[in-house]
Amino acid sequence: MRTTFAALIPALALVACGPADLPQAEAKTKAQALVGAAGTVGSVERVRDAKIDAWKAVAAMSGGGQLELFLSPTTGDVLVLESEKGPFDYDLTVAGYISFARARSLAFEQQVGAIEFWELNVDEKLYEFYVRASDQKLWEIKLSPTDGKLLSKEEKAMRD
Repeated sequence: MRTTFAALIPALALVACGPADLPQAEAKTKAQALVGAAGTVGSVERVRDAKIDAWKAVAAMSGGGQLELFLSPTTGDVLVLESEKGPFDYDLTVAGYISFARARSLAFEQQVGAIEFWELNVDEKLYEFYVRASDQKLWEIKLSPTDGKLLSKEEKAMRD
């Protein structure tokens, strides 16, 4: 009985701690696999604050833009993709969602202009684009990432 109980203590400790964190190098590999030939992942750091606990990877995109990828610290799954530095002429695909290129095209169908920021938030199931129109008005466009349907379009004074 003592032997069995003693053997269970390390196993119980692992269960209590939850799944192990993904090593930084593996997080970088997962980020690069998502970015593919569209860019190169440089820095990867752990981010822990009130909003998110994730691996944050920064990719230099081949056209000159920059992309930030926030990945689950345990699985490496995408939590958030976002960018405010274009050009946004690349494409990315997250399993189960429409591609970034398709979402960008749908956003431009709603409002012609220049993208100032975009985000895919997997938890919120939301593509969000901020598009500056030629009349300098800023539009927030929210799309469903599963089918591209327009969820909302609203003029904004500034990005939320």
